[in-house]
Amino acid sequence: MRLRSGALALLLLLFVHAGGQEQRAAEARGDAFVRVLGTRFVHNGKPLFVSGFNTYWLMNLGADQAKHGIKMILSLVNYYHDYGGRKQYVDWAKNQGQNIPSDDAFFTNPVIKGFYMNHIKAILTRVNTLTGVAYKDDPTIMAWELMNEPRCQCDVTCPTIFQSWITEMAAHVKSIDGNHLLDAGLEGFYGLLPPLSRSSMNPLRHDKMGIDFIANNQVPGVNVEEIGKAQRTQ
Repeated sequence: MRLRSGALALLLLLFVHAGGQEQRAAEARGDAFVRVLGTRFVHNGKPLFVSGFNTYWLMNLGADQAKHGIKMILSLVNYYHDYGGRKQYVDWAKNQGQNIPSDDAFFTNPVIKGFYMNHIKAILTRVNTLTGVAYKDDPTIMAWELMNEPRCQCDVTCPTIFQSWITEMAAHVKSIDGNHLLDAGLEGFYGLLPPLSRSSMNPLRHDKMGIDFIANNQVPGVNVEEIGKAQRTQ
């Protein structure tokens, strides 16, 4: 989901994966939360098919969305500088005297990770003042997204760094909220892991973004994946 000035993002495909235990749990539940069953979404025990679009202003109408059957995927932070993004966390850490070599320290610096984890807890446990429901208990939210279009490009260690970050943050989200689906926020680029032929399907230079669509989405707790296409507008 491209959250940048002058850019338009199109959500092309959503697909899901689930382990056997999660599948059985989904079958047993008939609640209002969106679950995954095999490679399908289920809602109230029935198959669910979705079509979506990017919008930040819809949050202003959040209290009314449940009335219209609208579900939201909410991003917890933006990779880009727009709306603060990860750079804001980096700046906060610098203001506390942290030596930050690049914005990619967002994925490794303990102080920055602490800021982000506190933010996650604050959002997930926040109680909607209009509905009286905590976000972690609100089925209007379909899924959380760890970061909008994450990338890590500081050096060759980035794939390992980013995989570790997803693993840590996914576990943190799930320790607070076991109701909602979780999405890493990737665009769908292949990394440099074998088979290397897959990287040839990436847009130019996008195999060096420090992400690997397959490996990153195999992290425990991540159960929704997106494939997005971004298009610049004038």
